[in-house]
Order: sequence, then structure tokens, then C-alpha cells
Amino acid sequence: MKSFDEIKLQKSFPELLLEREISSVIRTPERASNPALSPSGLGCPRGAAFKLSGAMMAASEETYESGLAAAMGTFIHERIQKFLSKSKIWVDVEEYIKLRPELGLSIAKEQKHAGEVSLVFSGIRNGKKVTPPFTFQCDGIVFIDGEYYIVEIKSEGQRAWDNRTEPNPKHAMQATSYGFLYGIDKVLWIYASRESFGVMRKIYLQNIDRNKIEEFLISCAKVSSAVEFGEIKFLPKSKDCRWCAYLPLCKELDDSGI
Repeated sequence: MKSFDEIKLQKSFPELLLEREISSVIRTPERASNPALSPSGLGCPRGAAFKLSGAMMAASEETYESGLAAAMGTFIHERIQKFLSKSKIWVDVEEYIKLRPELGLSIAKEQKHAGEVSLVFSGIRNGKKVTPPFTFQCDGIVFIDGEYYIVEIKSEGQRAWDNRTEPNPKHAMQATSYGFLYGIDKVLWIYASRESFGVMRKIYLQNIDRNKIEEFLISCAKVSSAVEFGEIKFLPKSKDCRWCAYLPLCKELDDSGI
């Protein structure tokens, strides 16, 4: 006699409906940007300008898979930070900021994730306005042999991780901006494989070129000026725009002919 599973010819409606819902897309309506720069967004000056202007971010779509990848990235960040926070080399970010008042950094009122600290840079250093405001997250700071190091955690897919031999060149401007914001010249990048839950890791030390700081400040000034004078169209843009929240606005600018 055949079992139930053997004679079952098709999926039941509840089974099909449940699978359809898991495979569906959740849409988030458009929302206004926080009018500030972020280190991770400086790779695309035009996108940075849209953010600084407070432009509306396009409606987004989330699938189960994309949400899982994001959740896994957050999980890896929090686990590494929680573990390192118990070590002797870990630096309390709030205490570091208190020791360096000249940096113009402060703790943001709203914290995004457990384990990391959301920070605000006023744009003013030593009493002088040098950049627009920044909002960003501090993955961590460590103190080793008398020197401070920025800790930056990146999670990525297994294929990208397998091919990783150095810090991602796309993160170069981000590292420079951190060097300026924190007043620290060295970054320890932690690249973790999402598929391994962060067990497989590669760590790279990057010395920040202080000469690049001036280029960073000039880039910030250009972004700020483009927003002020309505010249965002003339800023360069990233070649990889697939997931940009400002893609519709960017296309509209390019198509306007103005």
C-alpha cells in the first residue's frame, strides 16, 4: 500500500499559499533622507549630494533572501562586537570621544544597532566649519601597543570572501573619511563570510594616507556646494547604481537636459 506522500499528486492550497507568501516582496514606501553625509556613501558624490539635500529615497523592496542577508550582516557585527568588547584592547567609544573634544563628535540620540555606537560629526573642528554634518556608525576602536585602531566589520557572500586578498578598493574613501572623523590613522578591516555565520574571517591592516585627507575635504566641499547651488547633476556618479535609493532622481536629472 502506497504512503500518503506517494499518492499525493499536488500541493494543497495552504502549502502553496505559504510558499507564495515566503517568496513575496515587501515594499517600503519612499522616505526622506537624513540631511547629512555618511562615510559609506562618499563613493558616489551625486548620491551623497542627494542625501545631504534631504531628498526622498525611492520605495524599496525586500525579499526573504535580501532580508536574511541583512539580518545575518547585523548578527555578525553584533557578535564580533560583543565578543571584542570583553577584551582588554577594546575602547569605549563614548570615553574616547570625551578624551578628544576637538574632534567635534557626539553620540547620536537614536542608536541603530546593539553593539555599535551611532555618531554625529557637527562639521566643525577646532571652531572652524570644515565639512557638512556627518552621521555614521562606529563598529569599534581598539588600543594596541600604544596606538588606536579603527575596527570596521564587513560581511559578504562566500564567493566574494573566497576571492578577498585585500580591503575592497571601494572602501578607500570610507577609510579616509574615518581617519579624518576619528583622528586615527589606522583601520583594521574584518571581512566575514555570511555563509559561515562570521566564523570564517579575514583581517587586514590599512594605514590611512594623511595626504588623502585633503582630497576627502575637497570632495565634501564639492558635494556641499552642488547642493547649495542646485548643481547636483554635474557631480560624478558611481558605476554601480543597481541598489541606489536615489536612482530615479538620478535618471530624472540625466533625462532633463538642463
